[in-house]
Amino acid sequence: MLKDLKGSPLSGISNTELDDTPYGPNCSGKPLPYDPNGVDPEDIHQIPKSGGLFALVEEYSPSILLMKKDGTVFARYVPKSIASMLKKADMKVYGEIPDVFKNRRKNRGFEGLVVSKDGSYLIAILQSPMGDRNIPEYDQNRVIRAVVFEIKLTGKPDEPAKLKFKKTFAFEGSPVSTYFTSAVVPADLKYSAAQYYDDHSFIALERASGQVKWFNINWEMATDLSETKYANNLKLEFESAGTKSLEDLGVMPAMKTKVLDTYASAMGGTDNFEGSAKQEGFATKGSKFLYSSQDNDFGLENNPEVMISFFELGRNLGGPTVCSRPEAPKPPNKKTEGGLKFVFKDQIVLSKKFDEAKVEIIALDENSNTLYSANAADGRIDAYRRKPLKKKPLVSFSAGDDTGINSVDVCNYIGDTSGFIAAAVEDKTGGPGFLLILKPKFENGKLEGLKKYRKFKPDNCFLPDAVHWSPDCSYVSIACEGEGADVPGGVLVWNALTDSVKVATFDAFDEKKLRSELK
Repeated sequence: MLKDLKGSPLSGISNTELDDTPYGPNCSGKPLPYDPNGVDPEDIHQIPKSGGLFALVEEYSPSILLMKKDGTVFARYVPKSIASMLKKADMKVYGEIPDVFKNRRKNRGFEGLVVSKDGSYLIAILQSPMGDRNIPEYDQNRVIRAVVFEIKLTGKPDEPAKLKFKKTFAFEGSPVSTYFTSAVVPADLKYSAAQYYDDHSFIALERASGQVKWFNINWEMATDLSETKYANNLKLEFESAGTKSLEDLGVMPAMKTKVLDTYASAMGGTDNFEGSAKQEGFATKGSKFLYSSQDNDFGLENNPEVMISFFELGRNLGGPTVCSRPEAPKPPNKKTEGGLKFVFKDQIVLSKKFDEAKVEIIALDENSNTLYSANAADGRIDAYRRKPLKKKPLVSFSAGDDTGINSVDVCNYIGDTSGFIAAAVEDKTGGPGFLLILKPKFENGKLEGLKKYRKFKPDNCFLPDAVHWSPDCSYVSIACEGEGADVPGGVLVWNALTDSVKVATFDAFDEKKLRSELK
């Protein structure tokens, strides 16, 4: 039983008018008075090496609670402006959570909690995106914010631990197109539980109607939002609006790797996972086993009986492989002699602003000495003269709004497609990507433009990444990364001779069948 410093039980009544209005039995009669001692606990973890202390998160204010093993809550951490509203609480209240978290939607406060293995820090994670749903930009945003605190053991009987703010970061919920039902909207995304994985990542449960996903979320390189213009406002949510990625806005998100999806066929999926609407807890065993359970709210609203599901993963919870992480190689004892020597010649500055250009791949047309750059920020291909190097593009080609050119390659084989450009194009609204084939237009040896020759958009190539022509330019292949989508990754192949396209996903790859279909 949770209790305050006087030993009285804590209530489940909401705290302020920023929360849901409390009512008595059957939600009828006059509203009940708000209670500064009320909590709605959602996740709990013991703090290692603390002698029996626990950390909890709850939805109302939202709050982080520190508790002794007898149930006494001795400290409550809330957003800065909420602290004064809880001054009558019978526990110590600290307004040290960034104030932006007070904008969480009602009944969508902190629902996920991570406590490090050594007990040195914790992470509290919001259940859903923030912002007024009556405003379209907020309604469509998929930004999930989290806050990190250091845990300091004090040795004092009345307050054996304190929290010290460390940073805030964000990541993006899955595109709604990756849920099998078209009824899912961004506001339905819920992060309902979390578990420590290693010092840089945690496992988080994401759910919506009929489907549950688990991700490994690496927050090591994520931007500290407290040091940006997005620190204590909802501009990040408004500006992303479900159409721009956080990286487009100059914010590095925590990186997500999907490790389990109850719908994806490659993961033994189903389009109606029982209890999916209320999957709110899970535990891990080792690096390949996961147990999950749903909250049935005491049987209210005809919710099913509590069920625990067991999953054995084909890969580890770190995501890519069942192998352990490799150790860093030891530095050589002797000084390395010889090797290549690189001499700086020149450079082209595409942008001096962080969020205006993201060029990952360039390709060279050896026959015309033309360089092509793929811009993932705005879906643009720029062509530059190589010799002599021209600082401004000769021509540019745009793939359209809400796209990103992730890579380009040029056919350098002497033939019908010589000089043609292949581009891997991402759909930033969350849909499948596509392959573009561009034909350069030359007049008197001068590049005058790029013309769309072919466009192929199959329904199962998500996040197209690297693109390559074959040595004889008879076909083009694209690596479909697929991370965060229902379908696993795969390979898109365009046969230039037969003008046919095929996508082979990794869950059903058959090389003989693919070759037969492309003939």
